[in-house]
Amino acid sequence: MSYPETGAFQTVPYGVEVPVLNGKGGVNTIMDRNRIESYRNRFVSYYANGSYTYADRYILSGSFRKDASNLYGVKTNDRGQPFWSIGGAWVASREAFIKDGVFDLLKLRATYGYNGNTNNTVAAYPIMNVQSEAHYITGQNYAMMFSPPNPTLRWEKVENLNLGLDFSLLANRISGSVEYYRKKPQDLIAQAPVDPTTGFRALTINSANLDTKGWDISLNMVPLQLKNWGWTSSLIFSYSRTKVKKSYVDEDVPTDFISAPFNMLMTPLEGMDLYTQLSYKWAGLDPETGEPRAYLNGEISKDYVALVSTDLNNLENSGVLRPLYFGGFRNTFRFKSLELSGNISYQLGHVFRRTSFNNNGFINSGSGHADYRLRWQKSGDELTTDVPAFTYPNNALASKVYQMSSALVENAGQIKLRDIQLSYTFPNSEKMKLKNLRLYAYIQNVGTIWRANKWGIDPEYGEAIPEPLMTSLGINFNL
Repeated sequence: MSYPETGAFQTVPYGVEVPVLNGKGGVNTIMDRNRIESYRNRFVSYYANGSYTYADRYILSGSFRKDASNLYGVKTNDRGQPFWSIGGAWVASREAFIKDGVFDLLKLRATYGYNGNTNNTVAAYPIMNVQSEAHYITGQNYAMMFSPPNPTLRWEKVENLNLGLDFSLLANRISGSVEYYRKKPQDLIAQAPVDPTTGFRALTINSANLDTKGWDISLNMVPLQLKNWGWTSSLIFSYSRTKVKKSYVDEDVPTDFISAPFNMLMTPLEGMDLYTQLSYKWAGLDPETGEPRAYLNGEISKDYVALVSTDLNNLENSGVLRPLYFGGFRNTFRFKSLELSGNISYQLGHVFRRTSFNNNGFINSGSGHADYRLRWQKSGDELTTDVPAFTYPNNALASKVYQMSSALVENAGQIKLRDIQLSYTFPNSEKMKLKNLRLYAYIQNVGTIWRANKWGIDPEYGEAIPEPLMTSLGINFNL
């Protein structure tokens, strides 16, 4: 029996046998299916937007808003935040000294301001889940702390700066845009480790201030434009990098931020990229035993207990886990009504950690790996391999040092042919009673043109199965 007005309830007596009314007689035990849920999140927003254009080429715009929510702070003044932005643009191609030049469009633009992000899975007040079943040991009703109180929880604010240039020239034969942006999130709300004496290992809290810088460049070209022939190209280039400017997270155990193979942990550590691949500093294999070694305080060590609990100075920054440079290059070729297009994409400037033979996993779960054939077996093998010797009994910490070392970090750069499309458009004909008749063939996930790592690993998928080659044939028309 439950009481929605107060949230109280009386536990159903488990184990009590009752008749089963299914026409066949018999008895069964009572099961409690009661469930009460109630969420009340309040948001209030006020906003205003405005724009003014002068002489058809000078543009000024601005916006202001005030957002408030009961999720943040325990004081009324902490629950609301003002956000604003101001922008301007100059259409230079409409000036008299440029108007009759080579530019069809030349526009400079800039914006600056603040916006806010919210997360309705957290709150300043404690959130408890009242369990609908009695505790299996005490037999008493109980509740669990889903989220502890966080009276200092604040809005996530993002400072934004955008500078852009749009252009078009030679009768739109060449066009594109260049944009520089800088985003500085403050009080980033994210999962982060906390003092375990609080009863939680990780909580969603204000964990860091970030600084993101990037470029977006697009270039569209028409190298060939004739009556029967045509060729258009589009190039997209992007660069983005996010650094941690300030961290509210305890760095006493930085090894908690070492990403496992094909995993991606945030590293809210000051001065680092937000997604940094931290590793134990690999020092090769012991020439006598084939055991893994790493650097500890500048010296080669096999003190695995000290290594797995070391400080940040003894870890290696092996690179970033997300691509710094990415984009695509699409070309479309036309001959009369026949059209062929293809798209090439690239991801560069990042790394990943691959898997290898894991002595601990092999003994405890029987999981093998192809690198087993590359393992150290005799003195001298350490000159040609980094795969440790098979040992029994197993040293789990030694296996961890190898698995999380810089020896297994690889370049994740690659260039792929994403898709190819071939189509033919028939001329309209009253006899066919069809308009815009078009036949097409499409191939997706064609293959890899170049890959930086020598292991044949696709960093986009890791151990998962890559998306298969897909083909399709189709027809489009209007009646």
